[in-house]
Amino acid sequence: MGVGERIRFLQGDLLDPLPEPVDIIAANLPYVKTADWEALPPEIREHEPRAALDAGPTGTEVIERLLHTASRYLRPRGALLAEIGWDEGERVREIAHECFPGAHAAVRKDFAGLDRLLVVES
Repeated sequence: MGVGERIRFLQGDLLDPLPEPVDIIAANLPYVKTADWEALPPEIREHEPRAALDAGPTGTEVIERLLHTASRYLRPRGALLAEIGWDEGERVREIAHECFPGAHAAVRKDFAGLDRLLVVES
């Protein structure tokens, strides 16, 4: 059986289209602060849809929405992985602890040593 027969794609707002809990939630959400949009390099700002990058005033608005709903979609012993902005690690880790009491929430660094990935293991 090929991968195409084992994957089902759903379209919707964040986790809303999921019919049942899942083992893994992986997200590459917008994380750029609205105020930082104009300072992005032209090769990004002029070629990427703004909605794919601009997450609102703090840059964490979209991931906060995800975290506040994810606990009812993530199975026990599941994992949530989400790309974050380099300066958002502490804030999103705290929110993850609030939304997933008792879960392990950590921020992993990228190759440049910057916070880049939120990992929540329920």
